[in-house]
Amino acid sequence: MEHVEDDKAFIEEIYRVLKIGGLLLITVPLRIRKPFTGNDEPLIPATEQYPGHYREYSNKRFQKLLTHRFVLNEIYGVNRGNYVPLENARNAIVGIFRKRGNNA
Repeated sequence: MEHVEDDKAFIEEIYRVLKIGGLLLITVPLRIRKPFTGNDEPLIPATEQYPGHYREYSNKRFQKLLTHRFVLNEIYGVNRGNYVPLENARNAIVGIFRKRGNNA
């Protein structure tokens, strides 16, 4: 999602094409270190160090964006390629979400 300009529209399109009850596995970079400040503002322009990135995600922003349309099943952190408890994450967040029904 860090590579798409409108992440909300991206999530809506995933919701549109995924069957009710279907699973979404998604990974995003975790915002905890420079050049990212910890706020939820997109990066404009993308830095040379992270070309094509519009943003990185805090755990809170990541879950808020997805739980509007999906139910969180599991969430993990990533640290140097290993799955770890979220509080130990240094590189990314991995979420497994289930699509809500049409009325939710």
